[in-house]
Amino acid sequence: MGFPYSSGDVLTAADLNASSGLVFIQEITPGSSLSSLTITNVFDSRFENYHVKFSNFQGAAGGAQHMRMDNDTGSNYYFSGIFNGYNGTALSAENGAGVNFWRCSFTDTTTSSWNMDIISPNLSAYTFYHVTGSASGRTNGTGYTPNGVVRTTTQYTGFTLFMPSGTFSNGKLRIYGYNNG
Repeated sequence: MGFPYSSGDVLTAADLNASSGLVFIQEITPGSSLSSLTITNVFDSRFENYHVKFSNFQGAAGGAQHMRMDNDTGSNYYFSGIFNGYNGTALSAENGAGVNFWRCSFTDTTTSSWNMDIISPNLSAYTFYHVTGSASGRTNGTGYTPNGVVRTTTQYTGFTLFMPSGTFSNGKLRIYGYNNG
């Protein structure tokens, strides 16, 4: 049976597997005052690409949240991004080349959120990422848009979020797989 479905249709697993869209994998509610959070066994052969959403968390004032695939601390991470004040003032552009992390977001003590697409983490290929994020309490608020690559063909199954200084707390971390139908 093809999409769109109608009221009263009996759907089979084959029908649903043939549909495109986001498939919920896991939700995590982080505790308080964490310097890092490791998520395991979320990337596998079911999906090529993933969406990760971290909403309404609090972090160190003026802090930054970083990410590593699994616990890969090799110098294979490359990223660039720009962050702007909500008042239209360009705050800065930044990059990292041959470092051991990706930058996810800037943080503040009020609330921060970000959305990330992770491209091919469990394939034998480079892993890419794209983020949109914001921190509400920084000077006039901040929007941040980094993206980058891990230049290795390691097949990853999870990731670690961490703060280089300070901690983060609360919020909801949700992970979805992109079903290609």
